[in-house]
Formats: sequence, structure tokens, C-alpha cells
Amino acid sequence: MANEKFERNAHGAYFVEGREVAHTLQCPHCGCHFVSRRGSGARRTFCLRCMAVTCGNPACDPCIPFEIKLEVMEGRRKPWPNL
Repeated sequence: MANEKFERNAHGAYFVEGREVAHTLQCPHCGCHFVSRRGSGARRTFCLRCMAVTCGNPACDPCIPFEIKLEVMEGRRKPWPNL
């Protein structure tokens, strides 16, 4: 893996054969982990409400935090209009 960016406040790590090769960030809207690469051209957005980088998936563009999505699935919260 080339051009991996080692994040200062990483949420996880990617290991290959017992050796850490990259840090990962976690999307606040879907919970997936992704590797940040310099100059990759990947579409990433920054959510000003969550103050975190999102994965870039178009479904993650509206700010609906992952914890709220889980509460809606569990039936503990009513769905938001844009869910």
C-alpha cells in the first residue's frame, strides 16, 4: 500500500502479516472504516455538525449520526424525515 496517511487521531489500524501499514478513520454517519490516502482523489466530505471526515458515500452526505440510525432500527427513537 502506497501513500497511506498516518492519521494523528486515528480510529483504527490496518495490519498486514502482523505489521501495521495504515491508520483508518471511521465515518460518523455509517460507521465504516476507510484508509486515508494522499492524492487519491477520493471524494471525502467533512461534517461540520459531527466535526469529522465522512467516507464519501453519497448516502452519508446528510448528517444522521450512526448512533441515531441504530436507535431508530432498535425502535427507541422515531425516524428523522430524511432517514
